[in-house]
Amino acid sequence: MSVDMLAISRPGERCITLELPHDRPFRLGVLSDTHRFSRPAPVPPEALDRLSACEAFVHCGDFIDPAFLDPLREIGPVFAVLGNVDPAQLAPEFPRQILLFIGSWRIGIIHAAGNGERAWRRTAACFSEPLDLLLYGHSHRPIARHLGDLTVVNPGSAVDPRGLPNPSVASIELSTLLSVHLMALPLR
Repeated sequence: MSVDMLAISRPGERCITLELPHDRPFRLGVLSDTHRFSRPAPVPPEALDRLSACEAFVHCGDFIDPAFLDPLREIGPVFAVLGNVDPAQLAPEFPRQILLFIGSWRIGIIHAAGNGERAWRRTAACFSEPLDLLLYGHSHRPIARHLGDLTVVNPGSAVDPRGLPNPSVASIELSTLLSVHLMALPLR
């Protein structure tokens, strides 16, 4: 897999380009909020199992310790943004937002995007390119919404569902179409 890092387009934004395979969908695993309060928590084995067919991973922030991303890195590249509980000293390695190009798909990755169409569109407008897909976390609540030209996904929390019955992650398939799969994990 080819990964090209481009110059920063806006302050705090990192641009990354990946190739889209011609003969099959590209599978992107999405996680967020792998923490309990202000302590890191490992990515659950069930999440790794569910996302094992993915070629790359996005972490939408609040991982606290980058070492907890290592099991994902053993499977494929990981693109992570800082969340509100991540230590500030991680800023040189992890940006506040990423603009990820996979083929012609434009994917914005950020930690917090608010709630509702108006907030999501305002957040999407903060990126240097119009988005096809906005990935975010923070609320610990899984969401997948198609808003015409923009799809919005929050994978929920892989470890702390905050009052919901199960933790969750997401898998996204990209080809000529975009397909989102929210996946519940067993409560630990």
